[in-house]
Amino acid sequence: MIGRRSSAFPGKWAGTSSYKITWQRARPGAPWTNITSGSTYTPRASDVGYRLRVAVTATNVRGSVTDTSKPTVPVRLAHKAAPSYAQRGLRARAHTKT
Repeated sequence: MIGRRSSAFPGKWAGTSSYKITWQRARPGAPWTNITSGSTYTPRASDVGYRLRVAVTATNVRGSVTDTSKPTVPVRLAHKAAPSYAQRGLRARAHTKT
């Protein structure tokens, strides 16, 4: 959801000296594209309709290997509550039938 920060953790890998976390996005059926690196990401309007996932690359003296998370559902806009009467500058009036 747009504006809701997500976090990624590399997990535990035997013999690893460093990790790189990369956030990726793709539309269903399309190839994955790197969008940023780091342990957190906050989806924005440009991500609407894309699925997100995290790729973790672990490196040690013998080389490196990458694994990916399961993808999210497509990013969507946050639902906003309808404005109240007060927010719209209106006053509620009671009506009675006589």
